[in-house]
Amino acid sequence: LSLVLMITLLTWLVARVGMTCITTNQLASVPLTGWRHVCQELFWITSSHLMFWAMGFRICLKGRQAERQEAPILVCAPHTSWLDPLVVSLCRSSPVAREEQRRNPVTHACGLLIQAIFVDRQNVESRQRAVSTIIERAKSSLNWPQIFIFPEGTTTNGKVLIRFQTAGLPVQPVLIKYPRPAV
Repeated sequence: LSLVLMITLLTWLVARVGMTCITTNQLASVPLTGWRHVCQELFWITSSHLMFWAMGFRICLKGRQAERQEAPILVCAPHTSWLDPLVVSLCRSSPVAREEQRRNPVTHACGLLIQAIFVDRQNVESRQRAVSTIIERAKSSLNWPQIFIFPEGTTTNGKVLIRFQTAGLPVQPVLIKYPRPAV
């Protein structure tokens, strides 16, 4: 447990350093470059491989992740566990995250560094803005991270999938399977 807490602190510190002297608007308008991109990469490594290892999980990847040019959006299901955000980092992607994540200083800082798209699911304008941002980034020629979407929009019991649409953009499906259902 103490190792997991130390890794969490490390990822938060990396996120804070990566956001030094940059505004939220700048983070949302262009992909990170230079030393900020290095911080982003370090964050993804520590919050995925290292975190899974510290918790005793061994990762088994099957297939290959499509390049951003092939599939700018990763669609993942089912969204069933508190471990799912670590898969977002494993894929080195920017998630569509619920607005409530901004209330937690750790998840907010981390979300900003990986350039998450925050959405208030109860607010129509926020949902429309999120869809516009997703489409804009997906079609952009800039080197944005792939967008990671849990199309269900919430966690489920994993027994059935909730219907979703892809908006006609190229996507790569991602399946998460845990060895024990209680995870």
